[in-house]
Amino acid sequence: MCGIVGFIGAPRPDILAAMTDSLIHRGPDGEGRHIEEKVGLHLGQRRLAILDIAGGVQPMWDAERRCVLIFNGQIYNHAELRRELEALGRPFHSDHSDTEVILQAYLAWGIEGMHRRFNGMWAFALYDLERKRLLLSRDRFGEKPLYYTEQNGVFAFASEVTALARHPQIDLGPSALSIQKYFAYGFVPGAASIYERIGKLPAGCWMTVDLPSGARELRPYWSFQLEPDQGARSEDIGGYVEELRARMQRAVAMRLAADVPVGVLLSGGIDSSAVTHFAAASTDQPVKTFSIGFDEPSFDESPYAARVAAHYGTQHVADHLTLAQASADRRFLAGRLLSAVPPRAAPSAGGAVGRWRR
Repeated sequence: MCGIVGFIGAPRPDILAAMTDSLIHRGPDGEGRHIEEKVGLHLGQRRLAILDIAGGVQPMWDAERRCVLIFNGQIYNHAELRRELEALGRPFHSDHSDTEVILQAYLAWGIEGMHRRFNGMWAFALYDLERKRLLLSRDRFGEKPLYYTEQNGVFAFASEVTALARHPQIDLGPSALSIQKYFAYGFVPGAASIYERIGKLPAGCWMTVDLPSGARELRPYWSFQLEPDQGARSEDIGGYVEELRARMQRAVAMRLAADVPVGVLLSGGIDSSAVTHFAAASTDQPVKTFSIGFDEPSFDESPYAARVAAHYGTQHVADHLTLAQASADRRFLAGRLLSAVPPRAAPSAGGAVGRWRR
């Protein structure tokens, strides 16, 4: 993962640096900042380098320096889109950066056209110098976080609320309604956050900000609709099974594309075991899997993870968290939670294809 931050206000490089530095845990591999002083736009990014290590430095400009971008995520079909864009004559200066594909897709196809074509997980901010327009975007299911607020004459956004908290004009007063929802659901649903005046850019939406006027426009580009096939017959089941298998294989293979080692968080449940199966089928090298066990048997799924890892011959790394270890670390964890981590915007799940660092 990476981290992005930005705000519109009086030029304050010190505040931008503090906001960006607060996200170093999201991006330990690099840092970049840019300020458009004439319009007061500040952009910062912390990078976890996954694709095109040398050519993916951010903030990134297009070859014609018409737009600048900060980006958290991955565009899985970037190679296919790049071929289309090159056929249209769009110039590239990176070797295989998906970040640059976003810039060129915007210039070639516009806001709606680019979003129709993207397959991936993302949160990004793109500034169009000619239009003096800031574009914020979030992926279809909101996998990548993006918070924003407008307070005391400052519009700001970030991957985490903790970065917004580094701006002296941003108030973090809690929302009583969001707190109720958090205790009811275990997360804060919708576009709200745990804080009264801070919201989340909704999943499947983009927002533009006109810098001269401050006018904002929020639009959905996609919405989830469950439309079952009413005409399905029992003899069609085999075809559906094969289609699901093919789609899973393609989805996992696309997520394994990286210039650094990747691994699977293996809980031993159905989802993560299926991901491990398709990951193993996508490479001739042993898949790296990771799991954690617990003393409490009702919580401990590590034996199931070990069986799946053995079945697929993965390079399995298993750790075990004891109650004594958790108790010994409680002061560190409590301090970390109080100082840096707001309540999660959504529940987590096993089976993620993740990046791991040596």
